[in-house]
Amino acid sequence: MRHKQTIIAALVAIGLLGPSFSLPMTARPEASVNAAPQLRPILTKAKALNIAWGHFTKSAHKDLNWPNQKGWGPIKLQIEALAQLDLKAHEALKAKATDQDLKCIMKGLYLDAPKRIEALKTARDKESKLKAAADLSLWIEDHIVILSAPKTAESGLDCLIEFGPDKP
Repeated sequence: MRHKQTIIAALVAIGLLGPSFSLPMTARPEASVNAAPQLRPILTKAKALNIAWGHFTKSAHKDLNWPNQKGWGPIKLQIEALAQLDLKAHEALKAKATDQDLKCIMKGLYLDAPKRIEALKTARDKESKLKAAADLSLWIEDHIVILSAPKTAESGLDCLIEFGPDKP
């Protein structure tokens, strides 16, 4: 059954099956371990930010200069707050010495937030502005996908190798 789920996920990812395709109820994986109670606030805030960011980008001016638009301040604060929750999740998972992959992913999300904000601020042409906005959308969606996904086998990801030692 696991093999079948992997194949279906791969087909959805490459576009051969639509995103609305779902497994029959009996074949769905069990609820995500990643959505444990301490991580639910992150998932909730990411979903809210995803909606807010979608509304903001649709309503902002056509010049795509989002950081200078009315409404950017609250969006930026939500991004920064979500990143702080990512760091807290990383630290909590590190303290428990559980789920090494998720621990590293949460640290990566935390470290990416300022880069996404800076990319939006420094984008000068239409192409780079659209790319920066798409990258921020993906960053937000990564939270939802990662924290909603069923737990899988450990990959052996090592945060120390990936990001270097934690800074006090």
